[in-house]
Amino acid sequence: MPDGGNAKIEFGPDTSCGLGTGTSPAPTGGGPVNVLVAGMRAFSAYHMRAVVALPGGAQFQDDDHTFETQGPPSNVIPQMTVTASSSLTPNPGVYMMDLVGATTTLLHAVAVDLQGNLIWYYDFDDQGGELIINPIKLLPNGHLMVIIGPVSQAAVGNPYDDLSVLREIDLAGNTIRQITIPELNQKLANLGVTWTALDMHHDFAYISEGPAKGHVVVIVNHTENINGTQVLGDALVDLDQNFNPVWVWDTFDHLDVNRHPYSATDWTHSNGIDYSPDDGNLLLSVRLQGWVVKIDYEDGQGSGDILWRFGYQGNFTMQNGGSADWPYAAHYPIILSPNSTGTFKFGMFDNGSGRVFDDGTVCGTAGANPCYSRVPIFSIDETDKTTQVLWQDILPMYAPILGSMQILDNNDVTFDIGDNSGSPETARVMEVTPETSPQVVWQLDETGQWSYRAEHLSSLYPGVQW
Repeated sequence: MPDGGNAKIEFGPDTSCGLGTGTSPAPTGGGPVNVLVAGMRAFSAYHMRAVVALPGGAQFQDDDHTFETQGPPSNVIPQMTVTASSSLTPNPGVYMMDLVGATTTLLHAVAVDLQGNLIWYYDFDDQGGELIINPIKLLPNGHLMVIIGPVSQAAVGNPYDDLSVLREIDLAGNTIRQITIPELNQKLANLGVTWTALDMHHDFAYISEGPAKGHVVVIVNHTENINGTQVLGDALVDLDQNFNPVWVWDTFDHLDVNRHPYSATDWTHSNGIDYSPDDGNLLLSVRLQGWVVKIDYEDGQGSGDILWRFGYQGNFTMQNGGSADWPYAAHYPIILSPNSTGTFKFGMFDNGSGRVFDDGTVCGTAGANPCYSRVPIFSIDETDKTTQVLWQDILPMYAPILGSMQILDNNDVTFDIGDNSGSPETARVMEVTPETSPQVVWQLDETGQWSYRAEHLSSLYPGVQW
């Protein structure tokens, strides 16, 4: 292909195709263009053609090609069942899911279509089921980034701790680059950090804009001896485009180690991080403090000061509710409005563990109401330090662990009930209308594993809608 040209692949179950990849440019000086095609159902017949655009604007299509896809053994494919409304239309796209649980034979990282069919998976050496993916994210360049590590970052001394890795892969599962926890610790030591990270875990923020574009802020953990007890806390490490640490933030420097509403030893258990593009700061879900905290990051130039704490006993006043309306032990903080400073919207999956009611009782304890989970959307005013619940879906079940949520392009809300019933492991992903009494638009039930997250994507290619 000549320099300045580009190509994409269209594919589908018949000659109309209907699905397509992103556009791949010709190499400098011209030459072959390689395009990875993903998103097909296993053991199915497909048609495929290339679409080529030349520098002068001319475009042509390749001849139609047919082929039969292959797939993994049936006994490793997660079991998915979809139920859809007969009168409401789900938002188009796919779901990227990272699955966890006691079952070691099932795939951990998968993408499924809206019919629940497996259309992509990443099969990695899981060391006998001791390792999981938390999380997996599609990058702007079309690759994916994953953290692979031990099942729980609370398991200090886990023999698989040194296998914790941050890895970038392509759609074929080939490793593009990675950094392991021993490599990260060596770089941190060179930077003058005195503690040793045990794991990379739960989440990272890939920064796709601004002065820190291409950086990855990853959650790690380490222990400190507090009055003779080993306490596990979290830290953030900002990795530049070459995976070199350039900024470090530590919970032990910025939070009160004597405040432990959930656990004195597994003290913070941070599980979600989001980037605020308007000011270059970070939102961190510190699950076992019951808070989302905003950190002065300023694209790697910030002091690390905590700018505010959102949650029960934090810095905000709830305008339309009481103590039970704060999130408790939540997952996946996400900014939901175009702006990320001043007055903005954000949400999370509120698991509800340890929820405090207005009478001071704690859910699940003797004489108290039971615990419940919900999906709330908050309006937050950073200046006045006030907040209110704009919308919520209070769920009929209690999901104490895992979960995520998003607002879709059609304004519906989708969320992952990662632990739908406790045991046996099941998960449920839903799309609901944003009404006061939400209607179920689409539902996927997964049996045999829990779902750490289920992220809705327009397709497996950035900027492409399926």
